[in-house]
Amino acid sequence: MSYMDSIDPVQHKKRLKDYSILAFACKRANNYRNEGRACYSCGVLHDNLGQHLKAIHWYEKFLAICQQIGDSHGVGLAYNCIGVSYQKLGEENRKYYKKAIEYHKKHFQHGEVKDKFIASMNLGLVYGLIGDKESADIYNQEALVYAAQVSSLSGQTAVIGNLGRIGADTTIRNVSGLRVYAEKYLALSFEMRHRMGEAEAHMQLGRIGQTVGDHAKSVEDFAKARKIAKELGNSQWESEASVKLGIAKAEVNWKNKANDILKAIVDSKESF
Repeated sequence: MSYMDSIDPVQHKKRLKDYSILAFACKRANNYRNEGRACYSCGVLHDNLGQHLKAIHWYEKFLAICQQIGDSHGVGLAYNCIGVSYQKLGEENRKYYKKAIEYHKKHFQHGEVKDKFIASMNLGLVYGLIGDKESADIYNQEALVYAAQVSSLSGQTAVIGNLGRIGADTTIRNVSGLRVYAEKYLALSFEMRHRMGEAEAHMQLGRIGQTVGDHAKSVEDFAKARKIAKELGNSQWESEASVKLGIAKAEVNWKNKANDILKAIVDSKESF
């Protein structure tokens, strides 16, 4: 069951009505802080219902109030929420990705280290979605730096995973750099006991091995990825790893056979 399936629309609509009435009452009473909180809550509820344009309307009200009362934290939160809502809209219509980038950049410029980490990671994701891999790589690397500054192990793991996926989706210009990201992702996933992350890292390393012709290493990594996927009961990943493993083994066998043929030719020439 998806997250959307678990939402009770009737209950959400009732809460929306309550918060909109509260926002109106607080506005009349010049209670700006609580008005802002009510507007933010309306935005979240609309987002939960998949009504992202309506959510943005309420987040913009929240943003204006926070700017008016000098609530710096609220301003950063509003920028993030608006950017993420546009990002979700971009999944249906790519034109909204431009607005998502605009607000994530505002969040980055406004916030402190933790905000810059979140904004950089969001920018890395959006640029990756629109196919600008160079910008995505830059922002993901910035996010990695900020994650380290706030000592967020989970943040570092997520960013390195994104960097690896971006490299895996394109022509690899810097294989050694991509291998470093994948190995870091593996180490951090192991430290966090994130088993699916370990499997994904081994899959990345296996693909890198295939790219550089190190098929023996690919066999090793794909086998480890398949083993973890099987232990986790993830049949889709187990199947994908099995296919990759089969291809890698075939490459190893062909390389060994080619070497045997070449050796036989050389030996036959030397015998004359």
